[in-house]
Amino acid sequence: MTVKRDGRGRIRRYDEEYRKYGSSTKAKKDRAARNAARREAEKKYGKEAIKGKDVGHTSLLKNAKNPRKVGWKIESRHKNRGKSNKFVH
Repeated sequence: MTVKRDGRGRIRRYDEEYRKYGSSTKAKKDRAARNAARREAEKKYGKEAIKGKDVGHTSLLKNAKNPRKVGWKIESRHKNRGKSNKFVH
């Protein structure tokens, strides 16, 4: 069992978290959609343009009927990861 501390000093069991969530079919599809959006952004803008930035989705993947058609935008890591991920519907 891998026990580590995260950035806030909390104890996390990453292998257990992956077994519970990361290995599920839904998680794999969501991860594939995020990776596809990043590849599409690299193709459109070039690797240098998005280096050090995140490809943020304009709506949550769980709300999308087709994850490949979810809108996305390039934004700083700080801005994208600082959101509370609560979208107004």
